Amino acid sequence: MYDGLAKVFDYALAKEMFFAALFVALFIILLIITKRIWDDSKIVRIEMKEERDKMETEREKRDKESKEERDKFISTMNEQQRLMDKQNDMMGQQQQSIDSLSRSVGKLAHKVDLLEHKITK
Repeated sequence: MYDGLAKVFDYALAKEMFFAALFVALFIILLIITKRIWDDSKIVRIEMKEERDKMETEREKRDKESKEERDKFISTMNEQQRLMDKQNDMMGQQQQSIDSLSRSVGKLAHKVDLLEHKITK
């Protein structure tokens, strides 16, 4: 493409068409600048894509770690709840045993009172 434009430029100079030669020279310069801008923008787009991919990977890693920590926390809380429920059940059983012993002691005390009453009569 540049060879063809160079030939047109040489022809315009040879025929002393200075404005045409100037126009072709400016067109060539414009093409070169446009190509450089295009190449630079491609590089920037590639770098931006790489940066986005890197950030996405880091975000996925953080999300995964966060999910693992959340799951671990939930598991710990569930285990603590099970232990508390078990402790409450044991305390309930102890309370039932204490109540049963209290009733038995109360019955024995009543029988002792009856026996004392019979003995004192």
